Amino acid sequence: MRISITGGLGFIGSALGSVLSEAGHDVRLVDIREGAATPEVNYLHGSLLNAEDCRATCEGMDAVVHGAAIHQVNEVAKNPLSSIELNVTGTLNLLRAAITAGIRRFIFLSSAKVIGESDGLPSAETELPQPLETYALSKLAGEHFCHILQPQSAMDIVIVRPYSVYGPKQEIDTGYIGMILSSLTTGEELHLPGQPEFVRDFVHIDDVTSLCLAALTATLPGVTTLNAGSGQSTSLRELVTVASEVSGVELEGRYFPPGPGTVERMLACTKYAESVLGYRPMYSLREGLTQTIEWFLQRGAELGQGVNR
Repeated sequence: MRISITGGLGFIGSALGSVLSEAGHDVRLVDIREGAATPEVNYLHGSLLNAEDCRATCEGMDAVVHGAAIHQVNEVAKNPLSSIELNVTGTLNLLRAAITAGIRRFIFLSSAKVIGESDGLPSAETELPQPLETYALSKLAGEHFCHILQPQSAMDIVIVRPYSVYGPKQEIDTGYIGMILSSLTTGEELHLPGQPEFVRDFVHIDDVTSLCLAALTATLPGVTTLNAGSGQSTSLRELVTVASEVSGVELEGRYFPPGPGTVERMLACTKYAESVLGYRPMYSLREGLTQTIEWFLQRGAELGQGVNR
């Protein structure tokens, strides 16, 4: 299968690109950032706000995985209109180009944040979304465009809602696990936005890519929405404890007030993804965190950092 991945140089996009290539698929990575052009990588430098770049992204492809977005909390808060333009208008542009190009399967990487504060955990895909901040709202708008445009085409769409994704090669200092990795590799104090009782569903990158791989080939007509989570509930207090145990470093979380729109409790119900795709997360938090921390600590010298405590 020939597959384009937007946001192809990002954490999820690059990991998925590697998995798909290893599975024998012909992969095209698309990103607005400059990428290394090599014989092994079909790379397209382009913007979703440019119609020609969207056309080139879809041309000759069987499927598209759309992961490009402005998602960093500080960047979205600083430039909400730019974030909305890329996340919403860019998604609309790409959907139109995909329909014109005759794409058969479109995977839209949305976000679990579209749900907001859940009425009860775990959250199923059928729960009414109530986004609390700009990024989540922009992702929900993208989901709605998927529902609006799909009936006008022969294209099937799968909306994937990743929860708190982590793993080797993730960005340090992004998300709660990124903040822990930053503390471990720099020796600085661990500061976390929120409270020890905040709950998250931490899902390993390999589990997210396995769900996406299955979603590309499964028989899922129309528009299907799937949670990409672990189904495991973890408080921030528990996260810090497990990280301390697997790293051998005594971590003490110091908490500060989170930004507006921060969701306090998130947990995925994975029953539907299991029923339609056979999705079963492979990693427990302890297993995945052990692997991730080891990966980063082994590369501490390369990062110009080290554990000094």
